[in-house]
Amino acid sequence: MAPSSSNLFVVLREARRTNSVLKAEHMADTIVPLLKPDGTVSEAFPNNLSALFAIDRKLGDVEPCFEPKPYLLDDAAKSLLAEYGVPSSADDTRDKTMNSLMYFLGVGYQVSFILAYPWANF
Repeated sequence: MAPSSSNLFVVLREARRTNSVLKAEHMADTIVPLLKPDGTVSEAFPNNLSALFAIDRKLGDVEPCFEPKPYLLDDAAKSLLAEYGVPSSADDTRDKTMNSLMYFLGVGYQVSFILAYPWANF
């Protein structure tokens, strides 16, 4: 049986509060699962920070060039957001989608583009 909307709100708020204190030094610490509106947890829900940061990540994401290219997004992060009813755009980069996902989960990190050539002036 699905929880009432007020109970679901409390559960989500507490899960996000708990997730907000996760630290990079403890990548294996469990992310508290968030319930979907039907009261279940997605099978694709990442169980820790390592799993979260690995979503849609591939070797060679950043090509060695002077013109930074946006990440090409696979569908895992976007699908997870959709399962929870969080809107996203088809044009969103991996970084933007991951930031939306981490914000939704309550995880206090942001993904940002790291310049492959820090010595280059653009």
